[in-house]
Amino acid sequence: MNADNSLEKTEKFDWVELCLARIKEWHTQSGLTIEDAFKLIDRDADTYITEKDLHYFLREKLKYQERELSMVRLQKLMKIMDCYKHGRINFIDWFKIISEDKDWLSDAKQQIGIVLSKH
Repeated sequence: MNADNSLEKTEKFDWVELCLARIKEWHTQSGLTIEDAFKLIDRDADTYITEKDLHYFLREKLKYQERELSMVRLQKLMKIMDCYKHGRINFIDWFKIISEDKDWLSDAKQQIGIVLSKH
């Protein structure tokens, strides 16, 4: 295991929280409606934001470097953003993330902790 993997596994949700803050900031600065922002990220217009859609958005719009977007980080971000835990982000998930305060984040972390502790 290299040092990057070791650090990533011990890193809790700091990167995810920073990333979510950047997404919200991008939305605010973009001037887009919540729905239009969702449609922009949903590149294939299948009404869901997939990990692939999210990866592209983070690279192209938020200008994350590829080295910052490891599979582990993307999976953590997807798990947090996927409020209903169906493996993809639907519009309701997106709406909650953009329009609500951090209470949903605490709930999502708790749900993920419960799921991880069962495995």
